[in-house]
Amino acid sequence: MAGQSHPTSIMTTTPVLKIALPVPLRRLFDYLPLPGPLPAPGCRCLVPFGRRELVGIVMGVAPADTSYSPDKLL
Repeated sequence: MAGQSHPTSIMTTTPVLKIALPVPLRRLFDYLPLPGPLPAPGCRCLVPFGRRELVGIVMGVAPADTSYSPDKLL
């Protein structure tokens, strides 16, 4: 029906962390923050990436104003 959202996507106002990771892809990765205060840009963080965990750098915080699949954001 028109006007209904898809159950596989979410629209949220929760901020998204933009994380730089030491991988051969020249892009930032989006992660949901843990509860509590948001980390400042420049802080190091440990994030899941595939089957491993990597240390990344918080490059910024952005509003999640786009539909994301919940299983794609960790």
